Amino acid sequence: MDNLENINTTSRIGYRWLILLGGLCIVVFPTVIFLFVFLFPIDLFLLEIMVLFIIYPILIVILHFKIGEYPEEHPRSDEPKKEIIHITVLYSLLIVGVIIIVLIMLSAGLDLTNRYGLEQNLLVFFLLPVFGIYIPYALIRFVDKPPWTLEEQGLITEIKQPLVWIYVIGITIGLGVAEIFLLAVTGMLTTVIVPWWFFLLVILSNIFFEEYLFRAIILTKFERITTQGKAIILHAIIFGLVHIPTNFFFAVLMGQPFNLIGGIILLIIQTLAGLVLGITYAKTRSLIPCCITHYLMNYFVLLVLIYPW
Repeated sequence: MDNLENINTTSRIGYRWLILLGGLCIVVFPTVIFLFVFLFPIDLFLLEIMVLFIIYPILIVILHFKIGEYPEEHPRSDEPKKEIIHITVLYSLLIVGVIIIVLIMLSAGLDLTNRYGLEQNLLVFFLLPVFGIYIPYALIRFVDKPPWTLEEQGLITEIKQPLVWIYVIGITIGLGVAEIFLLAVTGMLTTVIVPWWFFLLVILSNIFFEEYLFRAIILTKFERITTQGKAIILHAIIFGLVHIPTNFFFAVLMGQPFNLIGGIILLIIQTLAGLVLGITYAKTRSLIPCCITHYLMNYFVLLVLIYPW
């Protein structure tokens, strides 16, 4: 029945309208940036701040209120304190995992700030699943009763809420195109040369681990103890906070100057990204659009500019 409802919903919307929406999302934001750059003398930093604090929040509000619909909330837990303990334990173990990875990198003499390093990425890929997948799965499989189904874990392939899929993917690509345009008009657009195996690292990304832990597990547990809106906000905040080590301290550990403003801006961006991904998951109940959007957030601009050798 769910498949028939999804097909009927898509038919009522019309594939032409879906394509039009996606196209508008991809085109409209670079156009807005173009107008501001050429019609108004505005500093690049101020323009980025405007995008961060005005345009992106407006897009999130539109996603929340106008794009797609929220399904029924998860039933409230009979033991909310237990859910809070689970969230705290999972989050704490993830922080411990990050610290362990950092210590291993430092002891091996690896550059923490080199996102293209093979050893760094492989280390993250093989260790992070312990804290992002295996431990959370053991929790919902052996501790929570009854055990979670695959659908409750967001592991479904049905395209529910197609407007949400197209909107979030479209705005992410659109903002990426706008960023490339800004780099071009300011003379900062350069080709990034990376080794051939970097494409493998993009595939072996930690994005699925983050999505499974934060969207499928932590967001769902928050929904079981509070309203859907508060759950999305709370999970987005802790999603942003988990990036504090990389935002503020990795460069310092490698002997580079401490950048407070840059770290705060990254923290805000990551929290807003958490809101987008949280709303997307809450409406679609699928990890697939979240993973696609997260990949585009992290790699779209880079993949456009890289030149393998």
